[in-house]
Amino acid sequence: MKNIFGVMVLATFIFLTNGAPTSSKEDTRSLDEILMDAMTQNNNVEMLDLFHDLGDGKMMAMVELDILLNRTELAQYRSPANRHKRKAYNNLRLRWPNNQVPYQIQETDFSSRDISTIRAGIKDWEDMTCLTFNEVPRNQLNQNPSRILFRNGDGCYSRLGRTGTVQPISLGRGCRTRGIVVHEIGHAIGWIHEQARPDRDDFITVNFNQIPPKWQSQYSKRSPNVINDFNVEYDYTSIMHYSANSFGPRTIVTKDPAFQNLIGQRQALSFRDVKLANLMYSCAAECTRQTCPGEGFQGKDCRCYCPMETTNIQNPVKLCDMTATTRRTIRTTTPSTTTTTQSTVKPPPECRDILLQSRCESLRDNEQCRRDPERLMVYCKKTCNFCDEDPNKMCMDFDNACPFIASSGYCNSSFSDLVRETCPKSCKVCIAPSTCALDMIESLSPRINPSLFSLLFVFMAIFIKN
Repeated sequence: MKNIFGVMVLATFIFLTNGAPTSSKEDTRSLDEILMDAMTQNNNVEMLDLFHDLGDGKMMAMVELDILLNRTELAQYRSPANRHKRKAYNNLRLRWPNNQVPYQIQETDFSSRDISTIRAGIKDWEDMTCLTFNEVPRNQLNQNPSRILFRNGDGCYSRLGRTGTVQPISLGRGCRTRGIVVHEIGHAIGWIHEQARPDRDDFITVNFNQIPPKWQSQYSKRSPNVINDFNVEYDYTSIMHYSANSFGPRTIVTKDPAFQNLIGQRQALSFRDVKLANLMYSCAAECTRQTCPGEGFQGKDCRCYCPMETTNIQNPVKLCDMTATTRRTIRTTTPSTTTTTQSTVKPPPECRDILLQSRCESLRDNEQCRRDPERLMVYCKKTCNFCDEDPNKMCMDFDNACPFIASSGYCNSSFSDLVRETCPKSCKVCIAPSTCALDMIESLSPRINPSLFSLLFVFMAIFIKN
């Protein structure tokens, strides 16, 4: 009897700890909130800077929170957006040849659970598309120099498209969820963020007065000269879309109100995500072509797939009813050609934090408000009691590398708007500060070691050379 009772207790324990719903609070953070929180896990905000040396001797740029670019890619990223609708990079050299994506997992960086999560994200792409992800054995790494490397890092980020080298997908603490893995792989196969499409002004309004000035240029639209959307319409539910409240309340307002609280999901690929990947990588190239009803497309098995009528994001596609006569509604409006959409009504001044309150409190408790006031005035203004200070009137830089970036001529480069927002002092574009403001910054800011400037100079020299 005691043995039976013991078995029952053990079974109940296993059920409660594994099978039953837990009482822990559901993570309701949006995609961009997860990215920003992961970038500041080490109680500093340096990963939110524009320029970075990530340990390989080359200076890189981090844009839109999780896209890592070299200098050439950054120039393309900033080219004008003045033509028709696009989403995926159009350069064939950035796509993975023969739909084969070699990859490696730095197993020492992850737990077994993390590795299972990475594999689940990879499986989503393989199940829904014709992409095949091939894990490279350790003894064949030298024979596969072009591969994705899943590794630990400060934040979640990826390169854009195939680079021809070992390219990281960083999955730091806070990034190791299935949806984030799927999102970062999206960048690695050549996708930008949805809200950066050139036709986005027909679907959303970006309220720039809610976004810190140093981030406003990163909300501009991408150039149609380098990307293509394969006639897949704008997707509010894309896993590549940022939320309504990224960097501030209602920074993005959907023109269809039904989607206002749906943008920024980080669960799974949407129907139009799946459709775009299939078209981009020609998954039905060997099929006898047929016309699919509505928004349907031919998959890798040559059958037609249509969107599910339900809102279950985990099952975005179904086989089309080939007897259906419904035709796809064609949008007849002319896409906007403007590069910005600004609110005409400026909201009242509001002192608020951009990062999550818990993160700002942690930064404050680690004395980052005192040690790094230039950055914390932007990201944790309320928590750090900087409500009476306006960093835009203090003529200061937001990146330690700014003096060398400016001296290298980047203030007048093809991506000068990004540089000038990050380095207004070094680029000499800001209003001279008052004496009090200068005294305050000087008293709060830690002195920068001269050896750091020497190191940054070496990094910049390598960056310019490459």
